[in-house]
Amino acid sequence: RTVTAAASLEDGGTAASAHDAGFEPPRTARRRLTRRELGLIAAVLLALGVAIAWHNRTRPVPGPPPPKPVAAPAPAAPQGTLVVRCSTWGYVKVDGKTVGTCPVPKLRVAAGKHRVSIEERKQERVLEVEVLAGQETVADLRPGVPPVEETLPPR
Repeated sequence: RTVTAAASLEDGGTAASAHDAGFEPPRTARRRLTRRELGLIAAVLLALGVAIAWHNRTRPVPGPPPPKPVAAPAPAAPQGTLVVRCSTWGYVKVDGKTVGTCPVPKLRVAAGKHRVSIEERKQERVLEVEVLAGQETVADLRPGVPPVEETLPPR
């Protein structure tokens, strides 16, 4: 006989004793799918796969964006070379922009007038120079020598 929890409680037992007495929930029989049902499921899955493949095939694939028009580069301004001579360490500036510390290598700058300065020991020596296109201009800012500009012929 199968004992139910309700019957067990009527007999004066507890729910735990009903469980201990071998109470099992009724099992439901699992039905197997028929060939027709399996065929129908396979057909639906196949149709779904075909629809997805067709959708992906006909959808346009985005390509790379069209190239942006590039403006023609501005013609390069004529340039010259600026050499700064200095004998002590200091910050060298051209037109107010620090370009390095003394000694500095030859600098390529736009042709025209420039303000060259060296700041050393809280003192600033300044020289206005004119750099000619394709030529080398020397700015001599050594202490004890009056600031002087010299233009050298092209090499």
